[in-house]
Amino acid sequence: MPASVDSKNLLIVDECLRDRLGHHAGFVTGLAELGASAGMAVEVWAHQAAQPGLLAIQATVKSVFPDCWIDRWWRVNRWRRSWDWVIHNLGFLRTMLKTGRGGPAWEIVIGSDVNIMHLVAWRLWLWRSPPQTRLYLFLIQPPWLLKFSPQSHKMELNAQAWLYRIAIRLFKTAVRDGRCRFASDSSDVARLIETYGGGETPTMRIPRDNRFMIATSSPPPNPAQGLRLGFLGRPTSDRGFGELVEAIELWINEYAHGSSRLQFVVQWHDCHGANPDHLRRLRQLVQQAPKRVTIMDEPLDDANYARLISSLHGGIIPSRRSEYFNRPSNVAQELMCAGRPLITTQSTLVADRMQMWGAGLTCDETAAALTAAILQFENQYNRLATEAWAHRSLAKAQYSWDQFSRFLHLAPPTHPDRVDRDIERSACPA
Repeated sequence: MPASVDSKNLLIVDECLRDRLGHHAGFVTGLAELGASAGMAVEVWAHQAAQPGLLAIQATVKSVFPDCWIDRWWRVNRWRRSWDWVIHNLGFLRTMLKTGRGGPAWEIVIGSDVNIMHLVAWRLWLWRSPPQTRLYLFLIQPPWLLKFSPQSHKMELNAQAWLYRIAIRLFKTAVRDGRCRFASDSSDVARLIETYGGGETPTMRIPRDNRFMIATSSPPPNPAQGLRLGFLGRPTSDRGFGELVEAIELWINEYAHGSSRLQFVVQWHDCHGANPDHLRRLRQLVQQAPKRVTIMDEPLDDANYARLISSLHGGIIPSRRSEYFNRPSNVAQELMCAGRPLITTQSTLVADRMQMWGAGLTCDETAAALTAAILQFENQYNRLATEAWAHRSLAKAQYSWDQFSRFLHLAPPTHPDRVDRDIERSACPA
């Protein structure tokens, strides 16, 4: 693809970028840093509710999108979703055209967190763009494409996957002419994009920005003062938050004797999918054992979030297997790169990556199994902490921005014929 370090303008678009939840802020910050280091002028288009100072980078940030596909997904019923994607594509395109009117001609444009709610809009936008514009679209766990089958223990096509086949084929000419390229954080999704005519599609592990990685590079605090286990991110059912609350209740009622050093630090966000009853039960646990449970319910900026990770001795990621069988976790990545051991659900992509590039324990997705793993974590902490700290360089190497620099042609490829691939957990039908 002809884009190179001579390109002067970089546009990054993420309509869900508004706070620190999820991968959005860290991913966009890292991409902007990458463009700035190549001497490019960087502009970011984000949600209208984007928090001031959300991105600590030298870039123009425009808060323009009135809606986010995730909000619409949770707001409408299943019947309306079957056609609401058309409405969202039109609204997304309208905002893109309005914001770009009278602006510069972008040499490189990156669409982050793209799915069926945006693909048609992106194709129409590219058709209206100058021929020198090069578009890179990242499909990050797109809905309606794949689902986990508990019977076969494989990822299978969703009933609405035909929409992706049609939408991606709209890009066939643009891909052939070098004007568009796809990437995904899932090897299954990448294979499907290639099958649907989207061209060579690498699997890209989404790293954090360099400032954050440096801020979380300190070793764990002295465990004699307490072993702090943290649950970070969205408190939703797909991330096993209900099982976590039940496991903490079980541990406090049966195992929280005086000699135990365990302390639980739980982030709470009032986001889509969060159950208020879980917060009520957590607050009861704080009243019951105030030295054992801490709730972090205030929004954290990057600096304070990095301090929170640095204060932990380990992380709990009890994600549901049906949701995370072949789905990565940004929190797991942050903790592994910081050299912290994990407790996570067995037979998931998070567990596979932990076993290769980190350290920790796996368990079944029940509260009783999670409680047993928590007890085991305390008994084996010295060994787990030593292994996790020794493996942190492996994790950092896997979540490197070098892959994105090669993908965007901002640096010469070290292996020109190599296509980065993820762990291939399942054979996915085309």
